Formats: sequence, structure tokens, C-alpha cells
Amino acid sequence: MEAGRRLEIFLDYLLARTRDAAHLLDDRYVAVLTQAERELRDALILFEKGLPPNARKAPVWEQIARILAGLGCRESTERK
Repeated sequence: MEAGRRLEIFLDYLLARTRDAAHLLDDRYVAVLTQAERELRDALILFEKGLPPNARKAPVWEQIARILAGLGCRESTERK
């Protein structure tokens, strides 16, 4: 197999192994999102911003805040 083809296969493999959603809510990556990802991002941002302060006191909020932070949201962990 030629070197160029091996490199292409390796890069495809690497992309498949490292792709995650940590960029979804990170403002720095908006330009690379697909239309579907943008729509999901917008809905999640509306959800997070629309929560009443008392809802953030629920015991399950810490889990939800961690999920949002894992998707690149910084505000959910800053607003308590």
C-alpha cells in the first residue's frame, strides 16, 4: 500500500477515535457546525439560559451542568 493511502487511512481512523461533542456549545467552533448541530446548540443554549435560578438548586442540576460543560458550555457552571 502506498504511503499516501496509509496516511489517509490513519487520519480517518484518528478522526473517528477522537471526535466528540466538546465543541458543540463552545463559541469558538460555531463556524464548523452543521445546520443540525447549530439547531441543537441553539436549543441547548435557550434551555440553559431559560432555567429559573431555583431549578439550578435541584440535586440533578450538577449532572446536567457537567453534561453542558462537557459540550463546551461555560455559563452553566458559572451560574449557580
